[in-house]
Amino acid sequence: MANLTTGLIENTPVAGVRPTISFTVNISNDSASTETVQIDGYYVSGTTKIQNVLEQINLTSGAAITRVYYAQFNEFEYQFTTSTDAVEISAWGKNAAGTLTTAHRLVPAELEPIGATGTTGATGATGATGSQEQRERQEQQEHNRSDRSNGSNRGNGSNRSNRPGWSVNSGCR
Repeated sequence: MANLTTGLIENTPVAGVRPTISFTVNISNDSASTETVQIDGYYVSGTTKIQNVLEQINLTSGAAITRVYYAQFNEFEYQFTTSTDAVEISAWGKNAAGTLTTAHRLVPAELEPIGATGTTGATGATGATGSQEQRERQEQQEHNRSDRSNGSNRGNGSNRSNRPGWSVNSGCR
């Protein structure tokens, strides 16, 4: 199962002309069985995403379909839920002349997963206990010990002030 999104697509008019007026979605089923795809389309009004497309499609094995949706919005997004990863989806915007809007073209690899993906890995080792403040203090102490063992006086400038051309405040020549 895949949950994919185009992400928000900006479509504000340029010189009074909107780059994309329609959004074409092409779906193909490369699985050996009938699969389901749900298409959810949204446009942005102010600070709210409003749903304007909700379609569920059953695709037989080897089938391919094309859907064309209204896209004359300043921002829009499409989300796809498939019953298998074997369903391929691509999408592109078209301008008033029917020409592909390159900036609004999405091939399958460019659709983003929604939420967590993949399987959960093995549980790691239990970490140190205590408060965040205690852990930070311990890390600082270990860092300071490391600096002393390396002969470093980083941060306090104590050795720099005795060198010609060095200043305690600037730390550079």
